[in-house]
Amino acid sequence: MRLIEQPQGGSAGDQCRQCHPASLPGREAADRGGAEPADQTKPLQGAVTGGGRETERTDGEADILRRTELVVEGGGMAEKPDVTAHGGVIRHQIDPEHLSFTGGDGEQAGAGPKQAGLSRPVGADHQHDLSGLDREIDTGKGGEAAGKSDGSAELDDRGHGLRHHGRGGGSGGSKRPPGRWPANHWSDPIKLASQTPMATVLLPLPSLDFDPTEVAVSWRVLSASGHEVVFATPDGHAAQADDLMVTGRGLDPWGAVPLLRNVTVVGRVLRANADGRRDHAALRRDAGFLSPLRWDDVRSEEFAGLVLPGGHRARGMRAYLESTVLQHLVADFFGRDKPVGAICHGVLLAARSHHPSTGKSVLFGRRTTALTWQLERTAWTVARRTRFWDPSYYRTYMEQPGEPAGFMSVQQEVTRALARDKDFLDVPPDAPDYRRKTSGRARDSATDARPAWVVRDGRYISARWPGDVHTFAQTFADLLSEISSQ
Repeated sequence: MRLIEQPQGGSAGDQCRQCHPASLPGREAADRGGAEPADQTKPLQGAVTGGGRETERTDGEADILRRTELVVEGGGMAEKPDVTAHGGVIRHQIDPEHLSFTGGDGEQAGAGPKQAGLSRPVGADHQHDLSGLDREIDTGKGGEAAGKSDGSAELDDRGHGLRHHGRGGGSGGSKRPPGRWPANHWSDPIKLASQTPMATVLLPLPSLDFDPTEVAVSWRVLSASGHEVVFATPDGHAAQADDLMVTGRGLDPWGAVPLLRNVTVVGRVLRANADGRRDHAALRRDAGFLSPLRWDDVRSEEFAGLVLPGGHRARGMRAYLESTVLQHLVADFFGRDKPVGAICHGVLLAARSHHPSTGKSVLFGRRTTALTWQLERTAWTVARRTRFWDPSYYRTYMEQPGEPAGFMSVQQEVTRALARDKDFLDVPPDAPDYRRKTSGRARDSATDARPAWVVRDGRYISARWPGDVHTFAQTFADLLSEISSQ
């Protein structure tokens, strides 16, 4: 199956340019952190369809892979399609009878998705539906290993808590002694083919509020594939994940009430699933994670690749997204044509990173996905009611008076940094498993990539949200292995 034109209706970016043609010039970082929003795609060996590989393509059309990975090939671009602008804020409500997301009165259809597929074999579908939550009340106090009834995949055969291969002291501030590991460093031991990493990957983190699933699953998958992950934080101290995403406590209407907040209903759905929580618990015992480098001590030439995770809580994420140190570092990785993977808000950091020679975003001329306005809006609509004392929890940046709905969403800011609006790729309506990919409830796993949506453009790989992370991380690991073997 081949996808040539994905979007429907008019682009959110087009609508926004009419309101703000200069694309956020002069917007102060202090009050909202807004920022301004290239690289040619490399041809791949062939386009994959249904059962196998076709002959090599040169027409630049995007093809949907059976593995649910969109690969953008070199050559010409398809004609620009029409795109639909998002109207006002779409109202959603929780249907009390079925406890599922439903559209409110007067809801307008958002911009239709526009991408192409992903990777890996098929297994059980892991739904994070609100239905059946009456059976899943979490009264535990630990939070790390909450119940097993959330529909998440069981521990895969790669294991968790992999041994860090150890760059030793490295440059600037790593407190890891070379070749020494604590006796309890193994969480779920596995046997690696070699203790020498195939590639060393940098994974920068904010001090606070990173997404636990996007970071921990990426770390586990990359480590299991034989690569080393090196962490970096602003001050060289271990980072802390967004605790609401780990435990789910604080996402229900009673979430601010002592003791009662331990009962999670909506929080059980919105938090990290069992895979994410398990990997996060193992990550917290990893020597490399506990002894990160400092942002300003990192040099791109010391690493084979870069992974940019996300997180949405403004409290901790704005410093990460607005860091000029990280933006220059990201631009350097792109300038050296090193593999870069970005997921969720991590794509926003890439969009804000500019080539010093052109002044344009490193994503200008590339195709990408990121957290879509549909997913961001749905979570925000639910949480601003259930976490009413902190209604903007799911919005890192909010619109100002006069700006259209979603103007400061991840999707729209990333789109403004691209060469063309249609270079932002969302799931096309005719994609296999379209509903599973766009529901916001189904998440991928180590054995089921059907819910995932990952876009590959040469050595740049992007994904939307934690529900894509297994496929995202494995796709990036495979790219590193491919390059290492050359």
